Amino acid sequence: SSGAVILGNVLEWYDWTIYGYMEDLITEVLMDGQREATWLVFAIPFIARPLGSVLLGWVGDTFGRTVALNAAIWGMAASTVLQGCIPMGFPYAMPIVA
Repeated sequence: SSGAVILGNVLEWYDWTIYGYMEDLITEVLMDGQREATWLVFAIPFIARPLGSVLLGWVGDTFGRTVALNAAIWGMAASTVLQGCIPMGFPYAMPIVA
């Protein structure tokens, strides 16, 4: 159990590291050269995480942990699929989906 948590944390920080290294490419390809938008997308999860914790904590207390876990998993799956569907010619879609 704790091994899965450690692996998940390592992979998440690896993802942030790759995003930081690829920032120039992401800015040019997905954000139409707007560096501020690129870093805004980078900051959104750090802002959304506490808000999601409050919301899913309430859902867990009200409807049970199973419902909260399912909502979290389906929310992550849906956002991942939507990010994969972003066309390259629509640079402002990334901040909306992220």
